[in-house]
Amino acid sequence: MVKTIEHRKTFADLLELLGGVPLHRILTHPAPGTATEDDVEELMESPDKRLYELVHGVLLEKDTATREARIGGIVYQHLQNYLDDNDIGIAIPSN
Repeated sequence: MVKTIEHRKTFADLLELLGGVPLHRILTHPAPGTATEDDVEELMESPDKRLYELVHGVLLEKDTATREARIGGIVYQHLQNYLDDNDIGIAIPSN
């Protein structure tokens, strides 16, 4: 049997269903299990410019900054190493 949010009784169960996401990513309005695609669209139009995803009727703030920042740092370091060895220019990381 596939468990859904309806089969969950505690927040620990909800966290398990959501894959153990950090609590700060879970929105409580609308109530977990009741969110719809319309709720996501409404948030996407809000001025805070954050990204959200809908998982089992639960709105989650997308956590993308850390991974992308790490990848950007690795690319920058390789580029800087190349430029240091070849003296053909400079690299400036983005903000």
